[in-house]
Amino acid sequence: MRFAQLRRARRLSARRKKVADLIQQWHEEEAADGFIFHAATPKGLDEFVELVVPILQERGIYRTEYESGTLRGNLELPVPDNRYAKVKVNS
Repeated sequence: MRFAQLRRARRLSARRKKVADLIQQWHEEEAADGFIFHAATPKGLDEFVELVVPILQERGIYRTEYESGTLRGNLELPVPDNRYAKVKVNS
């Protein structure tokens, strides 16, 4: 049983590095500027985040922090006027 667990762990480790290598290659060759991931299994996205993202972060391909606390701020978009706010009267 222990041998089987060790073998599975080695396969997972090799797979996650291959996935990270492929994403890095596409990034460096400017073949992709972003990715949309679809989880084929219930744990698929969690496994990707836990196993592959740290490798990409170590390589400097995936952010570890964002400049702003909102998507709008990170995309440097202006905050629109609130259409529900009272109209300001010039004095």
